[in-house]
Amino acid sequence: MISTADRIRQEGRIEGRIEGEIKGEIKAIVSILEMRFGARGLHRMKQIQQISDMEKLKQIFQDVRTAPDIETFEKRLDECME
Repeated sequence: MISTADRIRQEGRIEGRIEGEIKGEIKAIVSILEMRFGARGLHRMKQIQQISDMEKLKQIFQDVRTAPDIETFEKRLDECME
């Protein structure tokens, strides 16, 4: 049987790991945005940094890697945010 304190610590570690994964995904997206589209790509950075849904972030990561241009990426980002 697990104690309440142990359960709380375990939940905290899980939440911390998830938060770290989200921050890492955002960092990767921002890096690729800057590398592919320069300063123009970074103007959407604040919007992306507010996302906490890992599935949305994974889709955005895929979109930023595959979009042929910034306009296509921005359109995909807007669709993802709906």
